[in-house]
Amino acid sequence: MLLKFQQKLLELGLSPEVLEKLIQNTCRVYGSTSRHYHNLIHITSMFEMLIPIEVKFKNPLAVYLAVIFHDWIYDSTKSDNEEKSAEMAAKFVKALPNLASLDVEISQLVMCTKNHEPTHSDSAFLIDADLAILGAPVADYLKYSKQIRLEYAWVSENEYREGRKKVITKFLQRTSLFHTGHFKELFEEQARFNLQAELKELH
Repeated sequence: MLLKFQQKLLELGLSPEVLEKLIQNTCRVYGSTSRHYHNLIHITSMFEMLIPIEVKFKNPLAVYLAVIFHDWIYDSTKSDNEEKSAEMAAKFVKALPNLASLDVEISQLVMCTKNHEPTHSDSAFLIDADLAILGAPVADYLKYSKQIRLEYAWVSENEYREGRKKVITKFLQRTSLFHTGHFKELFEEQARFNLQAELKELH
């Protein structure tokens, strides 16, 4: 899939030189040993889900670059990861004459992943792909929940449980976990099952 999304970015206008540097930096950033879930597997999984439905996007290139940059900065001890990631995304496109006009759009797409609230259809697909793990088969969801715990290893068990319960409860209070019909049909039912099971375990 890594090769597949590289080819996709070439098709959408990135030069081979720019793409090579971007991929190198992406592998370096997302390959950090502190990233147990928010890593290369996560973003390649998002590409796997989004590329087949590209026809639904108004600006595929902006969506794909937002996938790459949405967790570019990830420090579980901080609350401004999305803001810093959005800044990095804007800095990247501003340096490229043919993409400079996308800086605001890409920044907004990245920022939408902070609270998982879309502002338009492209951001809805991006957010849903980001949250698709919630609707994964039980074994994959359990692996994900353990990976998230590892990323918050600095938090005590009691504090983590309380914080996680709040996050899950907030999700379950939504009328729908997903914003697009495509992802809702694929993942909504399983996602609610997974979240309710984890919440029960946390209690």
